[in-house]
Amino acid sequence: MTSHTKSLISALVVAFLDNFGYSIVFILFAPLILNPEYGFFSGAVSVGVKNLWLGVLVGIFPFFLFFGAPFWGMSEIAGGENGRLS
Repeated sequence: MTSHTKSLISALVVAFLDNFGYSIVFILFAPLILNPEYGFFSGAVSVGVKNLWLGVLVGIFPFFLFFGAPFWGMSEIAGGENGRLS
């Protein structure tokens, strides 16, 4: 196995784990918000409002990732040789 292939496999494993961690949010948030037994919303709240909040909570992560990733990239570049994150 070449060095290029090992790097590709490593990158794919990291991407898989990242997406797997994000998909866990879907599995946990949906029953938590939609089922009134968990107490996040009472039974009097309509399903539309619950779905709206579910969409907001699920959409927050990619929204801030979209705007936060360039910030952290510029911060690392501005840090010089050692960087600010390392």
